[in-house]
Amino acid sequence: MTSTTRKRVLIGAGGIVGLLIVALLALPSLIDLNARKPEIVAMVKKATGRDLVLDGPISLSILPTPTVTLSGVKFFNAPGSKNPNMVEVKTVTVKPSLGALLTGNLEVSEVTLVEPKIVLEINAEGKPNWEFAPSVAEAKPASPKPLSLGRLTIDNGTLIFSDSKAGISVVAEKANFSASVRSLDGPYSIAGSATINGAPLKLDLSVGAKTADGHAVDLALEAGGKLTLKGQLSELGPNARLTGIASSASDNLIAFADTLIKMTGQPQPDLPPLLAGKFTFDGAIDASQTAISIKDFKLALGQDNAGGFTSAHCFLRLEVIHAQRFLRQDSLDGFARASGLN
Repeated sequence: MTSTTRKRVLIGAGGIVGLLIVALLALPSLIDLNARKPEIVAMVKKATGRDLVLDGPISLSILPTPTVTLSGVKFFNAPGSKNPNMVEVKTVTVKPSLGALLTGNLEVSEVTLVEPKIVLEINAEGKPNWEFAPSVAEAKPASPKPLSLGRLTIDNGTLIFSDSKAGISVVAEKANFSASVRSLDGPYSIAGSATINGAPLKLDLSVGAKTADGHAVDLALEAGGKLTLKGQLSELGPNARLTGIASSASDNLIAFADTLIKMTGQPQPDLPPLLAGKFTFDGAIDASQTAISIKDFKLALGQDNAGGFTSAHCFLRLEVIHAQRFLRQDSLDGFARASGLN
């Protein structure tokens, strides 16, 4: 190929690329997604039996990556619920995976929710509002499709959970999280911060992909104290069993426990004053929905010197090797009695 021919080929290729870029830039103006609103609303109604409202415009951009943005999204709640809307979002931005699109598949690489408000309710009869009533045609079982979400970002979100039957209420505000779901069997990850029932929380959690042994778990939590856990989760579900090594530390054990209990919406018990003060724990745990066992642990309890002791703090260290404790509702009092602390 002569240099002249090579130049012509390069110029021609450059011209084609330029035309493609111009076409991609012009494509969003040629596609009126707002005209598809009734179709989108009808699809959601058919699949869930609930109404979807799109108050704002739907915009599409192609470069640098395909992006769809919806504004003013509202999804109605179940009839008789406390809140009229189950979901409200200021803006939703969705970016599909370019690699998947090139292979003919549709996968989401990134979703960003700005100021979402999500309301989860269980009424007095025990029925949750996330149970939907799809149309008969939609209710037929379909072949499951793999779920892949590269990244989910929540910007200043609010989550409200209430269980009228159990008397539990949890409100998470100022939630800023980044999460990913590679498949229904994992891996999962979530990291960020929120204020839950008035208490600040920082969370970093990862759950590995399913293996023959279950799912690897790595947790770091800060809420008036610190808690870390590295272990294994047998399955994802109510029958899951969690085993691993946990470490925890706080300047005040009672304040730490009160904060964690407050976040769950449960009534706060009267804990023994002896448990006030600095606290550290390292040990192996084995937990399920019905029982928790702790073994091979080291526990340090201490409280500020308020009685004229010469040292600034009075610490009690308990080292238990190959010992096992089962924690029940009265476990703290029982542990104090068994250790001669009261």
